[in-house]
Amino acid sequence: MRPLESPAAGHVVSFTLLALRYLEQIELVPQRFVQAGFSAWHGVMPYLRDLDLFELAVRDGARANPHLFAAFRDLTAHNELRALDERAWEQELQRLQSLDLTGLSPRELYRRGAATLGIQLTPLNEAALQGDAFDRSSLIAELPNGCGYPSLLLCGTYGFLDPAHNLRLFVDGTEAEMLAAWALVLLTRQLTLPAGRIVPISATDYEALSRETFDAALVYRPVEWLPSDLSQVINAREVIHL
Repeated sequence: MRPLESPAAGHVVSFTLLALRYLEQIELVPQRFVQAGFSAWHGVMPYLRDLDLFELAVRDGARANPHLFAAFRDLTAHNELRALDERAWEQELQRLQSLDLTGLSPRELYRRGAATLGIQLTPLNEAALQGDAFDRSSLIAELPNGCGYPSLLLCGTYGFLDPAHNLRLFVDGTEAEMLAAWALVLLTRQLTLPAGRIVPISATDYEALSRETFDAALVYRPVEWLPSDLSQVINAREVIHL
């Protein structure tokens, strides 16, 4: 079943629209969803629907960051965008247009994205991230499905960490992948991420966990298939349970 055919399709579309509006506001993608953007595009293509602009934005976004737009890697999903409820979509867009997303902190934006996707963030032990355990060369794994949240908090605690260098975020599932990418976009303020920073795995394919040696592994909201003895699947000098 493709993501847009699932009951969570509305969450995926709303999250994607949120991400695109933020990317517009920090000038990483062309403006399409402000009045000036609408006018410019309709001046070139007068029969273009506003919802068609969303499809074009998703296509461009998926090329630049396939993780953030993971629900749309299947090309047929793009065609399904045309069948969305245009009225409901426009109401969601109008709600987002009234918000200054750049005025929110990365944590606030992340939590808004998680809520939009319908992912519940359970309380975590932030104190476990404190101390002097890391330096600029540390390699840190986030196990599934932290969805980028512990990594976001970790980089807030250790300001010298470079998310594009120090982190490997392992994810299991499309929505977890999108939310992990959202965390890295918020941390780096870049749309295109270095290859290999977000690594999709599953209960039947988790070999990637053992390809590197990590200084630490962050465990938050672990998936059911992870063994209690993590040394069976990952080589990490320290395991931090959050």
